[in-house]
Amino acid sequence: MDRISFGYIRTTVSTTADTEHESNRALDRRKEDLDDYAAAGYTLLSTISITADDRATIVDTLQRVTEG
Repeated sequence: MDRISFGYIRTTVSTTADTEHESNRALDRRKEDLDDYAAAGYTLLSTISITADDRATIVDTLQRVTEG
């Protein structure tokens, strides 16, 4: 029987103009996390973005199927 594992990455970034540097750093960390999951055999299932006030939250859901 195959085993399915799930993972998620949650990234919060500011949408105000004066925090561009911090937001870019958060997005760089997100890319590193996605690369790490991919190296571990995960595939990206979905990405959603939730915007509220002066920030946006990005949630990536990943899945890995291993033969059991």
